[in-house]
Amino acid sequence: MANAADQRSVRKAKQRERQERDHELNDLRDVLSTRQGRRFVWKLLGMAGCFRLSFVYGEAETTAFNEGRRSLGLALMADVHEADAEKYVQMANEANGEARTKEDEPEPAESLTEERDNA
Repeated sequence: MANAADQRSVRKAKQRERQERDHELNDLRDVLSTRQGRRFVWKLLGMAGCFRLSFVYGEAETTAFNEGRRSLGLALMADVHEADAEKYVQMANEANGEARTKEDEPEPAESLTEERDNA
């Protein structure tokens, strides 16, 4: 712990905090550098409720719980933006592309089986 009365100690503590933060952001950049890492972070943001309302009418406790979870997600989102804002855009585009691809996929092959049985 830094001695607030000692300028040198305060400077060292601030430098140590900056180094730790740089290390955290570099770790996050490594995760965001892969498609798998971006997909995982996007999943966490979604699970945290970053893309939906947390309010539940008449349920203050549930709303508070949802807000706590969302707060963690928003902190992660802020870290992503600080680490590399362009990777956030890339991650969102990839997630939207995957969602569209899933919508475009044909239904399971049940209909093919039914057609063959009816023939």
